[in-house]
Amino acid sequence: GDQVRRFARERSRWLFSNPDMVHLSLLANHTRWAVCLRNLRYLVIDECHSYRGIFGSHVALVLRRLLRLCERYAPAGARRPTVILASATTADPAATATELIGRPVSAVTVDGSPHGARTVALWEPQLRADISGENGAPVRRSAGAEAAGLLAALVAEGARTLVFVRSRRGAELTALGARSRLGEIAPRLRDRVASYRAGYLAEDRRALERALAEGELCGLSTTNALELGIDIAGLDAVLLAGFPGTVASFWQQAGRAGRRGQGALVVLIARDDPLDTYLVHHPEALLGRPLERVVLVPTNPHVLGPQLLCAADEIPLEATVVSDWGAES
Repeated sequence: GDQVRRFARERSRWLFSNPDMVHLSLLANHTRWAVCLRNLRYLVIDECHSYRGIFGSHVALVLRRLLRLCERYAPAGARRPTVILASATTADPAATATELIGRPVSAVTVDGSPHGARTVALWEPQLRADISGENGAPVRRSAGAEAAGLLAALVAEGARTLVFVRSRRGAELTALGARSRLGEIAPRLRDRVASYRAGYLAEDRRALERALAEGELCGLSTTNALELGIDIAGLDAVLLAGFPGTVASFWQQAGRAGRRGQGALVVLIARDDPLDTYLVHHPEALLGRPLERVVLVPTNPHVLGPQLLCAADEIPLEATVVSDWGAES
């Protein structure tokens, strides 16, 4: 903490943080961060569409508390910090960003990022002949097992591939399955497939990210830990073992491939459930559907009440703040 504060005092340029740290460290001790707050010119909020629901509502009020303190410490006549919100997958970005920071926002929607054409395949695993379900119902191969086989096949063909699965255990099993298959078809590539998930030490995660970015790894099985905030260029294919739950998450994960302008393959492997089966047989329900609107309600009294107490503890509440935050009641 002391080193970060010293850096902020000396440089007053960059501060990397997360909402919890802003709330617990910076806002609660704002007098010790006065120089940083006084010189703050830009506030960058990456992947802003991920701040939704109760969590997003809390983050919205943390950001408003931060901007309020910036105004308090700003020299007379100085401009307030410019807030830049970044997202590749959000509907109605200006309205979403306005709800998040409580200020009018102008949307910049021209996409200048390099990406090639994507081929999207919807894959339904085959029925298993060796077992059946209740009352003789057919059972399909699991999405994880299918993803492991496809990962091995793509890596053997020279395609750098990322697989998204639903659980940490699934990430480990998919990587093990792919390595076992590669031991049969391309033994030299067996050790170039790994798994990635939350729970690994930070240095281990950074090493895996670096190995994938530099081409040392050809395949990686991961949870949605790699969906946000990691820029890995050069991937050729993305496999999704099951629909991730929202159209926005689907395109966020699909966007991991083809970031250097090359063509890319995206494969959604259906799990054995009604929603995935429906999407495979009705592609327009997925590919022709707009992104979901981010929903957050900063005026939720269970969120707003405690946040108001925090704001009042930092500096006394003004009537304009109570009105702007919709907190009159």
